[in-house]
Amino acid sequence: MPKPTLSGLTAEDFRLLLNGCSSIDVRMLRSCTTFVNETGRASQEGVEQIRRWFWHIIERMSETARHDLVYFWTSSPALPATEAGFVPRPTIVIRPPTDSHLPTANTCVARLSIPLYSSRKVFTVPKCVQAKTAGHSEILSTHYVAHLTPLVPAHTDSTS
Repeated sequence: MPKPTLSGLTAEDFRLLLNGCSSIDVRMLRSCTTFVNETGRASQEGVEQIRRWFWHIIERMSETARHDLVYFWTSSPALPATEAGFVPRPTIVIRPPTDSHLPTANTCVARLSIPLYSSRKVFTVPKCVQAKTAGHSEILSTHYVAHLTPLVPAHTDSTS
């Protein structure tokens, strides 16, 4: 990168370029997020319901839980400083209906997949929302998905 490119940056500009914003701006995240219906149903009604529940949950999360969500979803602990910094744009894919599967993430493309849950009671934030998970992707996956769903056990193979 040529020196003149960085010459006009302040220390704060440089910090933001490297680290993103220290707080999760839910409004900005909401405006940049696309929802995709992969339920196999023609109706958008269930997808719209999940969208409302999702933002309701996110708005009520602690800042730490929001950072955990963004990390789980994008592999970055912070949001970019501006909407233009979202590359790729965050996507939430609503998957076919089930109450027994947990959300999953494909961080390379900032894709969060959430099943079409049957009720808000199933799609809630349990008390474990404060669990510390940073730094261990296996633990993060196991613990963070619990932030988005109640204590619904993951599907287990009964043949073992």
